[in-house]
Amino acid sequence: MSDNASKVDAVMGDMNLGPASMNLLGGVQIRTAIGRAMGVDVPNTSDVTLVGLVIDDSGSIRFSNLTDSVRQGHNLVIDSLRGASSKHSIQAHCSMLNTGQLYPFVPLTGAMMLDTHNYNPQGNTPLNNRVIEACGAIAAKQAEMAASGINSRAVLIVCTDGFDTEERRGGHSAADVNTIVTDLIKTETVIILGIGVGDEADFKAVFQSWGLPKEWIKTVGADPKELRAVFQTASSVAVSASQNAGSFSKAAGGGFNI
Repeated sequence: MSDNASKVDAVMGDMNLGPASMNLLGGVQIRTAIGRAMGVDVPNTSDVTLVGLVIDDSGSIRFSNLTDSVRQGHNLVIDSLRGASSKHSIQAHCSMLNTGQLYPFVPLTGAMMLDTHNYNPQGNTPLNNRVIEACGAIAAKQAEMAASGINSRAVLIVCTDGFDTEERRGGHSAADVNTIVTDLIKTETVIILGIGVGDEADFKAVFQSWGLPKEWIKTVGADPKELRAVFQTASSVAVSASQNAGSFSKAAGGGFNI
């Protein structure tokens, strides 16, 4: 068993997830991915906000000429968090659908910006698999924080331009995503924002099948300017959520309407 999987095993009993969600995280491969995402830093603070990003790097992003806009959108979120008064209590994590983790949960100084070297979309859309990993990483990191007496809240931003392509190959289903998303939402400490780009899929239906409330869903056309504007709003939600418990509740209630 890998050291990363062992890290997850150490906090599994403290995760705020039901039995069905825990079953989804039972394999060594997914526990290893979650352990890698947890990073190594437990901050010396009483309150932490975790901000995760799941970014679509499938070939259709490139074919739709959205590559630069997605790069800019991710970087805008990180820049906005770095400018927040709460920046020292924020940790960020980013994973790509195909190439996997870009960086684990780290202080904002360690978050990598997207550029032409680390973001070049190609491949399929293993959306459900990667979102379950990201949700598991949040649950594990929150459990790790709680064990150290640290309060935590989390915002997960998911951006995609297509349907999941891997369920038919044995990957996870939208119902599986719904299982873990529902458990996270019940904690009242996690916001999950779904950004759907283009017209390849009915993104409202996709995100609602995961259990996301309508306020946490935003769909835009394959327009670079519109996509950047949505990332700007998502960053505003994340910054607001990081301020305090009251601001988090307001951000959760408003979502993209904040």
